[in-house]
Amino acid sequence: MSRYSIAMRPHFRVPALAAALTLLLTVGCGQPANDSSKNKKGPSGPTVEPFTKAFSLNGGKVHPYSKFIEISGFRLSEAKSGSLRIRMNVVNHSGADLGELPMTVQLTSATADASDPALAEATVKVALGPNESREIEATVPTKLRLYELPDWQFLRARFAITLEDK
Repeated sequence: MSRYSIAMRPHFRVPALAAALTLLLTVGCGQPANDSSKNKKGPSGPTVEPFTKAFSLNGGKVHPYSKFIEISGFRLSEAKSGSLRIRMNVVNHSGADLGELPMTVQLTSATADASDPALAEATVKVALGPNESREIEATVPTKLRLYELPDWQFLRARFAITLEDK
């Protein structure tokens, strides 16, 4: 029997094979497991739509101001039975004063196709200065109850500026 107990042994050696395997797994043979810089084709998963998307009401052109507008921060509540209160932020990302913009805003779910009907549609007006954001509110009729609508992170907005081109 040894004069040292297992806990008091003077030196414990790791087998060379275990050390090599640990080093190999840690370093990964010099190849990162997920190198996205070499992926030139883009993500392989489904495409994600932006939160805000401009559209045309009558099949015409999209208004030129649309590229500067973002609608986000949706908050839904029931004003009364059969009506929905929508609060949202409208952002002007341009350095120009856009003035008062009349818009039609449609709320859809994140998984909805372009041909699917909107969950709610509101007509609003907002005055936006350069690089400004405003919170607006609209009350719209709906047949759905609040708990039947998607949660805020699953909502997307489509909007059309109904101002005539200058």
